[in-house]
Amino acid sequence: MSSSHSSFAANQDLNELVNTLNAIVWEGDPHTFKFTFVSQRAEEILGYPVERWLAEPDFFWKKVVHPEDQEWVLNFCIEATKAGQDHECEYRVIAADGRTVWLQDRVNFVRDAANQLYQVRGLMVDITERKQLEEALQQQRERKHLLLGRLIPQFQQSLQLESIFNITVTEVRQSFQADRAVIVRSESDGDTRSARHALRAYRTIVAESVGTGWSSLVGMGVSELLPLEHLDSGAITNIQRASFPEEVVDWLEQQQIKAVLSASIWQGEQRWLLMVQQCCQPRQWQSFETDLLQEIAEQLGITIEYVQLYQQLEAKNRELEQLAGLDSLTHVANRRRFDEYLNREWQRNARERIPLALILCDIDNFKSFNDTYGHPAGDECLLQIAELIAGALRRPADLVARYGGEEFALILPNTEALGATQVAEKIRSQVKALEISQATQASLHVTLSFGVASRVPSPAFSPATIIAAADRALYQAKHQGRDRIVQASFPDSV
Repeated sequence: MSSSHSSFAANQDLNELVNTLNAIVWEGDPHTFKFTFVSQRAEEILGYPVERWLAEPDFFWKKVVHPEDQEWVLNFCIEATKAGQDHECEYRVIAADGRTVWLQDRVNFVRDAANQLYQVRGLMVDITERKQLEEALQQQRERKHLLLGRLIPQFQQSLQLESIFNITVTEVRQSFQADRAVIVRSESDGDTRSARHALRAYRTIVAESVGTGWSSLVGMGVSELLPLEHLDSGAITNIQRASFPEEVVDWLEQQQIKAVLSASIWQGEQRWLLMVQQCCQPRQWQSFETDLLQEIAEQLGITIEYVQLYQQLEAKNRELEQLAGLDSLTHVANRRRFDEYLNREWQRNARERIPLALILCDIDNFKSFNDTYGHPAGDECLLQIAELIAGALRRPADLVARYGGEEFALILPNTEALGATQVAEKIRSQVKALEISQATQASLHVTLSFGVASRVPSPAFSPATIIAAADRALYQAKHQGRDRIVQASFPDSV
């Protein structure tokens, strides 16, 4: 199939739209594996001109896909094509500048009216950062198991830094039999040099454990905590004998600090200070205490990095999960996302005893539209209508999904039948106002038919009941002449 038949290549609006995605959108021939369209993002992500993708049939498979992945990726694609099944795989490619890039490739097959494969579409997402995070996270797991000592069991109970910090100062103060233990976070003073050489001021207490009878440092302002920067010097046995400015010694006396043992924790540009303070009297710190605090600081640093990597990975997975829930053509929710969301909202609305509405709508005479104008025009029509429907929803909890080929579904939590019907009417009239040329015997312009159902969910019934009701109403709307809305009724036993 030539690129002129590609819906993305043939339509400038669709072309511009796909180029806004932070991913490579492509189309190709399912029989020759030749690309017929590749979005401009390909050049930004991998560095190769789009023209090479289109002009050289084996360019991507032989020169871009990583040599170690070429055979299995190609065999995987061949088997998936034989089966005609949509699929997803992750593999490595070599960028133009020599970088190894991980791609997640989600592939969908497009069939014609005779159910024959005529096109394949894909969405390549750069997941290199996620893979690097996974690898780094694995390395940190190994280091964590080797280094963390008796704090490990408690650290593993939490992936929140605040909890980990509180556990650490409590355990450290008790283990060292000290009067106070604190963790202080440093903030840059604006020096642009390397963090390890730049002057830093310790200004924020992030965790503290203090014994009975001694005051707390928590709640002090930035300027009040400035003297803490002078304590980043390992072991100080007697504040009075340290070479500190007089005003610093006075401040330390006011805070009841007589001796200090400290260890730094570095994570890139971030720095923390783990500090043990003796308030009752000076203290001669033992060498094993200095080593132990340094070991705890190193262990805590590993945990901090692990938690941060985990949180980054979670954020990246949420981003990819969101992409996985979108329909590749219309960019609204896909059927899988619809099923998940309806099940969740059905249960939630049942618990809260509030109504849930479902709208099913179908493009009238869409087969005739495709037969008359072709599949690229049909794809553009679907995209326009999807955008209009999505724009008609105002509440964050409302969801629009592509339910089938030319059928869309709207889930409206906490919505009565009247409200859902009003939403449907708004969409129906707006679609009609678009005046998308239909030019068939049935209608001059594209129209929609709607089935609306609303009820308070019951634990005794599944979401299939409201789907069936909306589907019956949609069938009635079609039977009564299309371009109309029918509100469903539920049998008394349902």
